[in-house]
Amino acid sequence: FMILAVISAILGIGTAMVYPTFLAAIAQATHPDQRAESLGTFRLWRDLGYAIGAIISGVIADLFGIEYAIALIGFITILSSLIIYIRMPAKTQPSKECIEVAQVKQAMSRQEHVQIIDVRTHEEYEKYHIPEAIHISLSELGNNIKNFSTGTLYVIVCGTGGGRSSEGAKILKSVGLHAHWLCGGTNSWLGIRN
Repeated sequence: FMILAVISAILGIGTAMVYPTFLAAIAQATHPDQRAESLGTFRLWRDLGYAIGAIISGVIADLFGIEYAIALIGFITILSSLIIYIRMPAKTQPSKECIEVAQVKQAMSRQEHVQIIDVRTHEEYEKYHIPEAIHISLSELGNNIKNFSTGTLYVIVCGTGGGRSSEGAKILKSVGLHAHWLCGGTNSWLGIRN
C-alpha cells in the first residue's frame, strides 16, 4: 500500500506541474479566436478520460489484476503522446524566427508558392512597399485567414522587421500556416538605410 501511495503522490505532483504548462501550450498553439473552444475541447476529453478511464481501469483490475490496469493506462498515455507528436510536428521542431531576403527571392525564383504580406498601415504601404507584397494591416490579418492556403509560404513584412511582422507571423502560425517574418523588413528588401 505504501508503495502505491508514494507512486500516486509522485503522479499527482507531476500532473500538477505539467497541467499549467500544457494549458499554456494549447493557448499558444491556437489562434486567439479559437482559444476558448480549444481549451473547452481539451477539458471535455480530459474529464471524459477521468470518468471512462476510472471505469475501464476498474473493470480491467477486477478481471485481470491491477498490474494490467496500470499497464493499460501507461499504454494509452504513450499512444496519446504519439498522436500529439504526429498531429503537431511544427510545434515539436524549432524553426528560425525570421527569413532572410535572399531566401525569399530564391524561393520566388524557383516559382514556389510565396506570398509577401505587408502588415503596416495603409499610409505606410502607399509611401513605399515591396512590389510583390499585398497589403493587409496587422489588425485585419486575423479576419483574412480563411483566404489563406496551407501550401503557401507567407512572408510577413513591416518597416524594419521584428515588430508587427513578428506578430503577424505568429497569428498565421497559430492556425498551422507556414509563415515567417522578413529579417530587416521592407527596408532591407528595398535597400533603404535607417
